[in-house]
Amino acid sequence: MPKGEGLTWPQVKYWGTTALLGLLGLALVVAAQFIGREEIRSVVSEFGVAILIAGILAGVVEPYFRKEFARDAFLAAFRYVLPTEFREEVEKILRFDFIAERQVWTVKVDKVSDEVVLVTTTYERTIRNKTKSSRVAKAWYEAEDYKFPNGSTTVECSIQAGDSDPLLSVGQDIGEHDAEAKTADLMIPPEGIAKVWGKGSQFRRTNDSMYENFRVPIINPEIEVIINEEEFSHAIAFGTHGGWTKLKYKNHYTLSGVYFPGQFMWVRWWPKNSEQASD
Repeated sequence: MPKGEGLTWPQVKYWGTTALLGLLGLALVVAAQFIGREEIRSVVSEFGVAILIAGILAGVVEPYFRKEFARDAFLAAFRYVLPTEFREEVEKILRFDFIAERQVWTVKVDKVSDEVVLVTTTYERTIRNKTKSSRVAKAWYEAEDYKFPNGSTTVECSIQAGDSDPLLSVGQDIGEHDAEAKTADLMIPPEGIAKVWGKGSQFRRTNDSMYENFRVPIINPEIEVIINEEEFSHAIAFGTHGGWTKLKYKNHYTLSGVYFPGQFMWVRWWPKNSEQASD
């Protein structure tokens, strides 16, 4: 049942049985102390201890390990059902510790010259730790640097849990072909929420595209394109199956589905005068 509507009937039966096992085991252990014959007392006492332990284990397993047992059982069953090529992929999906409950990837294209644009990409993401133990998360952003003479690529990112101060990336690492920024690790408790941000700026051609590959699954991801529509046309793709919708007055697109890492979100732009020239 949804949260806040009480226990379901199977849960009532489960917890009732668990409590009964605990009480019965405890009662047998206490009652054994009043039995005169040593052989019978020993058997009743051991039997009571076994029932008491069973009740304790049942009470611990249900709230803390139910999802893990169900996931392992699911994997074991589907290893026999799925084709070999799909088995490892399903296991990878189930092993993700975090899932993004919302993310907006924004691509802003500003014309610099007839040949060059400045592209500023940002993402804002809310992630949840879906496991039963604390997990480490960090912000991490990379952007390609194509060595345009107009300037260098810059990146930054941050992560924040609750009302704590956000962890900010300190500087950036410049590679042969890209720039990278990371934050320190942040421990997220079970079912804990964190917010992650990233920003990158790079120079690209006026007829070009942007690809992004994100590291966590994203529910109903969003893409927003900020561009001069009098000068440029554009297209987008989420890199996965599912229909998407667009806001009426903004280039803001939302996928009805789940994005998984390894797929690329994509924004393509080109000058409108190139369309006229081709006509």
